[in-house]
Amino acid sequence: MSSIFFTSSPVGALPRKAQLPFDVIIIRLMSHFINLSDVFFNLILFKYEHLMMSDI
Repeated sequence: MSSIFFTSSPVGALPRKAQLPFDVIIIRLMSHFINLSDVFFNLILFKYEHLMMSDI
């Protein structure tokens, strides 16, 4: 059922060149969000370590 849906979808009908920029955009967005989450994680970790140090 899912294979029929994918083959009949308009995205599958598009040529490869038309699909490529969309894939690149998705990959760039994903890597951007991963970098953002990494920065937030480091900030939280730094704050936590700072609090632990001040308690001692």
